[in-house]
Amino acid sequence: MKSQLKRLAPLAAMVLAGCASGGGGGSDGVTVKSTPSTPPSPTAEMRCAWLLPFLCGWFEPGETETDDTFFLFSGAGRQRAQRFATWSSLAPHQAAEFEAIATEVSYTQASTGAITSTSVNTPAQEQLLSSGPQYTAGKELVGGSLGRIADGIDVSASRVGDATQVAVIANPYAQGWNYQSFGVWNTHGPSARQIASSSFGAPTPASAVPSSGTASFVGKLGGVYVSPSGEGSVASADIRVHADFGNRSLGFASSNTRLSQDLKSSTPAPHLNLGGTLTYSPAANTFTGTITNAGGTMSGSSTGRYYGPTAQELGGVFTVKSPATAETLTGAYGAKR
Repeated sequence: MKSQLKRLAPLAAMVLAGCASGGGGGSDGVTVKSTPSTPPSPTAEMRCAWLLPFLCGWFEPGETETDDTFFLFSGAGRQRAQRFATWSSLAPHQAAEFEAIATEVSYTQASTGAITSTSVNTPAQEQLLSSGPQYTAGKELVGGSLGRIADGIDVSASRVGDATQVAVIANPYAQGWNYQSFGVWNTHGPSARQIASSSFGAPTPASAVPSSGTASFVGKLGGVYVSPSGEGSVASADIRVHADFGNRSLGFASSNTRLSQDLKSSTPAPHLNLGGTLTYSPAANTFTGTITNAGGTMSGSSTGRYYGPTAQELGGVFTVKSPATAETLTGAYGAKR
């Protein structure tokens, strides 16, 4: 069942305080550049997202955001973009409407800024992304990127009313994907403190999911990690999913997990590698199951589905949490055969 979600703001690039040269290219041949910073006026205000405190931006008094780049469908009489079929068929800067699976995690903070608790505000469910990320002729994210946490996973930021939003967006062209992608948004403000994750694309018709044989899918994972002490980081990892179509099960495993707080360097976090088994019903294209982290401190679930005419790709969302502390890892992933 499709549900309505509140609007997510455009991913316009902001100034990265102390990291003005944060844009960069990976080894995938796609170069992502930061938007050049504009010197603030004497009356400009600087706002920062605490969860990722290295991301700060200057905003002029009275400055407003446009709303024509990236948002979730609100059902409020807005003209829809064309339905997404493949990334290769989209023209530069072309908007598209995506079918998505999304989830939302909210969090609370102490006066010191440390996160004290997290909760799954919206369980994984099917939704409609009425205008997904757009790319230039050079395969760069429209609005710019502050930096890249892994090959093909960019970080951007924007102002959302009185809040700051940090976005982790997988570049499908860099990943070699044609049917899906994912995004994770941390929104931080006086009235909004949440992390929304979405896997979106062109789902495989349930009748076209193979009923026999096996396949291995490889790809990337991105998300936000909250440590037991309440500190936030951007997480990335490699994933491998082994699908047994006859038994309708998938072995999910992530590896090479890394954390970053400055978009310039990252540290290994092998205790955050994830693993578990996902299953689905006959004549279905959506799967779900329980996953845990290698450190044994968190458990939770992942929901995803196959994408492409005959399940050439897959993607999903996940959240794992500690029962004893604020430790949480939430995000999304995508992979191809």
